[in-house]
Amino acid sequence: MNEVEGGVPGFEPLIRYHTFAESGINFSVILRTREVVGKYLITHEFIRGCRSATAKRASSSRSRFERSASAATGRAPAERGVVPAAARSRHGPA
Repeated sequence: MNEVEGGVPGFEPLIRYHTFAESGINFSVILRTREVVGKYLITHEFIRGCRSATAKRASSSRSRFERSASAATGRAPAERGVVPAAARSRHGPA
């Protein structure tokens, strides 16, 4: 809130978890702005920050998994026949 123009400095956003979904937990976030029009920029930056943090966490989780799998087998993922999802066929293995 301190870094985005229109945010109220010192306000601590509130998070309220409310629903277990099929692949996650839904929640509401309460942010505070100085003016109504500031809502859009604050919301944009909040979502952008969440997406960035999630991507970093997912990337580090994949790296940890690959390192632990390599240590367990003594071979790199490519040597074990692990194919990145992007390289797989849309219809599964041939």
